[in-house]
Amino acid sequence: MTIDFHREPRGRYHSTFTRPDGAILKLQGGSYNKLGGGVRVPHDIAHLVVEQTLGLRGGLWGTIAAGGLVMNLEYVGGKRPPHAEQRSWAITERAGETLRQAEVVVRAVADAAAGTVHGTLAGHMGERWAVPISDEALGLMTAQLRNSAARWNAVPEGGTLAMTWRL
Repeated sequence: MTIDFHREPRGRYHSTFTRPDGAILKLQGGSYNKLGGGVRVPHDIAHLVVEQTLGLRGGLWGTIAAGGLVMNLEYVGGKRPPHAEQRSWAITERAGETLRQAEVVVRAVADAAAGTVHGTLAGHMGERWAVPISDEALGLMTAQLRNSAARWNAVPEGGTLAMTWRL
């Protein structure tokens, strides 16, 4: 699924994409994850990088690709089957804990990239939310997050950055 991240004025952004079921959606973003040294990456791009690297199919992008809905996500065109909204919220409800876990993991990985994790990464995530992350995977995600931030910073206002969800 190709996701186009659109740079808006005043640091805002949104993404648009066509789900595998044919629905065309818009996700309003806005927040960023700090990566240290003044570098930051849009939070929804951080989700894409971390969830894809760790294979978290029940995170933000996996839930959306499966047909789920989240806050700030709106239907803007394409195929919309009968009762789509009810089914979509049921998918999101089933994702529940995994979707919340992805939020914690994305934040922890970004914090590690910024050098602000004191103690272990698992301890930073908390026992309930921790997923095993090797040093190699953390290094890869840190590099991917920084690369994504550099690519995003090269996008002019009104421009887009295309990325792909592959899980």
